[in-house]
Amino acid sequence: MKTTTAKGLGPALSLCLCGLLASCAPNLVTPVSQANPNPLVGAKRFEVKDVRYVDLRVDGKSEDAYKAGIGEEAWSDWDEDKRWIARYFVDHVQSSAAAGGVQVQTDDPGAPFVIVPTVSMIDTGYYRIPAWNAVSRVNYNVSITDRSGKRIDQVEAVHGIPFDAILAPSTSGRLQKVAAMLGDSVGEYVVERTGG
Repeated sequence: MKTTTAKGLGPALSLCLCGLLASCAPNLVTPVSQANPNPLVGAKRFEVKDVRYVDLRVDGKSEDAYKAGIGEEAWSDWDEDKRWIARYFVDHVQSSAAAGGVQVQTDDPGAPFVIVPTVSMIDTGYYRIPAWNAVSRVNYNVSITDRSGKRIDQVEAVHGIPFDAILAPSTSGRLQKVAAMLGDSVGEYVVERTGG
């Protein structure tokens, strides 16, 4: 009869802990609607559109009101932040999907499916009192359509990172990290929906 010793439990225990930790990871993508039956099964090629900002709310205000509050000298910094939020998201959708065997390109008119991301809300997470209220958050709404524009899936991807004077002092850096994490999550969602 074979017995298991404490030494033999090491790998098994590690696997159990990894499984528990993975199941505790936050789910950053919430499906709003999904086509059933799923036409994405087996798809290996997608086009991703540039991120568009639609009816954008920033720190609970319209973007115009937000920009009026920060002053004209800071507008170029804000526009640069928006460019990086868009770029990090798209870059990470591409790399995350590629890791699962799905090709996502920014200019691929021959791809049968299109990923269409929009941003409707950004909390800058600029330092406020109390500090735990300073959370940098981005809300992406992502549609996956066929080439004719017919929606197949729609998801919401939201995440935030709290202000930390030592580890995350930069508002721009936190917003870029959030965009990257959400891009990774949307890429993983695409892989999952294709059956990868």
